[in-house]
Amino acid sequence: MPASPEQQLLFILFYLKTYPTFDVPGTTFGLPRSKACEHAHHLAKALERCLRTLGVLSARVIDSLAQMQALFADVPVLLLDATERPYRRAHAAVDRPADYSGKKRPTRKNTLIADPARYIHYLGPTTCGATHDYQMLKNELEVNLGLLDLFTRLADLGYLGLIRDYDVAPQSLPHRKPRRSKQVPATALTDTQRAANRAHARRRVKVEHAISGAKRLGCVTQVYRNKSLAFNDRVMALACGIWNWHLTKKQKVI
Repeated sequence: MPASPEQQLLFILFYLKTYPTFDVPGTTFGLPRSKACEHAHHLAKALERCLRTLGVLSARVIDSLAQMQALFADVPVLLLDATERPYRRAHAAVDRPADYSGKKRPTRKNTLIADPARYIHYLGPTTCGATHDYQMLKNELEVNLGLLDLFTRLADLGYLGLIRDYDVAPQSLPHRKPRRSKQVPATALTDTQRAANRAHARRRVKVEHAISGAKRLGCVTQVYRNKSLAFNDRVMALACGIWNWHLTKKQKVI
């Protein structure tokens, strides 16, 4: 392992940022390829513990209303979205449909809840790409606990079920273009609805900025090559934690 704590930190940050094959960090830090792999997994766990100590690691599970209130106590509006990361294609053809996201490649997905300051407060567990965004949210936030009742929420049209299942106000979602039928031959939105959608998008776009901030690391933008599913989930948590730490340090400097 790299000798000093500074070298260890540099090693794991270099790996997460560039996501090279293990030959590169092994050669750079004077390690055998197998040892570079071992150190990457070990130091990723250490970095996760460090981010948790700093209090910038996103929550991974929300199972009570009290936890929800404590987590989002000072958040004016919850911004919900899901993000996809490219994943290697499964060798067995029978395993490929579960990873296919509908966007021409296999992926892994996570639910995120951010605030208007782009801070990622919640990161859901890593899920196969074929799982719908709203189904992931239902699996993670129990409908009957009323976890979303006390908050203002903004989401995209992938979460249409929020209105029915979580009793969310229609204003939390943009207006949907009506389907063409004999009863409704005109499918265009009105000028008022389009203006409301633009206002909604201007507020909700902050969650897209949060996702792009977390995805500055190559380990969550390049095709995932490691074999460990736990490490796949951990690198996304680290990406969100590093982004949150960046935001807190930026606020202190200002």
